[in-house]
Amino acid sequence: TVSNVLELLRRIINFGFRKKLCPVLDWTIQLPKVDPNSERIEVLTDEQFQKLHEVWEFYPDQHIAHLHQFIAWTGSRPSEPLKLLWQDVDFLRRTYLKRDTKSGKSLSYPMSEKLYLILQQQRTLLDTCPSVMSTSTLVFPGPMGGQRKLDSYLRHFRRIRDLAGIPKNYRPNYCLRDTVASRLLSSGATLDEVAFALGHTPGSPMTRRYARFLESAQKSIVDRTQSVMDRMLQ
Repeated sequence: TVSNVLELLRRIINFGFRKKLCPVLDWTIQLPKVDPNSERIEVLTDEQFQKLHEVWEFYPDQHIAHLHQFIAWTGSRPSEPLKLLWQDVDFLRRTYLKRDTKSGKSLSYPMSEKLYLILQQQRTLLDTCPSVMSTSTLVFPGPMGGQRKLDSYLRHFRRIRDLAGIPKNYRPNYCLRDTVASRLLSSGATLDEVAFALGHTPGSPMTRRYARFLESAQKSIVDRTQSVMDRMLQ
């Protein structure tokens, strides 16, 4: 993002100079190098995910375990479940609302059976907590009932990652999003379907990168293309 903004600034200045609206810069705008983490795909193996599930089951802080499970089964960004309110959870219709997502929109999603169970377990757990937590409007409140901060959950996520035997260079949140996206693409989901699951804008470069990096996703897209064209010959 920083690189893109600086590049736009450089183009505006060059345009202004060509139109004689401003002087040319007497210094060079240095663009930062691309963060290699932004291009890295971290996909969990079946064995790693199974071990992760075992760790969740016995982790001492079940609030954190439920939060991490929410991310794993929805592909959400951590900020999204942290802002989730009980008023946004409809157990009857089995839907929930992601408020103020990175795209700037609030998005409604149906619950899977697994997510329904996770949220039910979280509600039951909160009902056994002190009133400052049990009466909180947040689904995953901190010990004082307010929204959790980065430090209060990230250290737990890293410990869960380590206990599950997942490589330490894996980001404990993004490896879950990457796994959701890769498995969806490998099972034949379209890029727009993956974008919906992750909360990306349809056609987003962030979604297309998964198809670019994963051979299984590329193969699935090619096979689906052939299938569509073959039906024209039947």
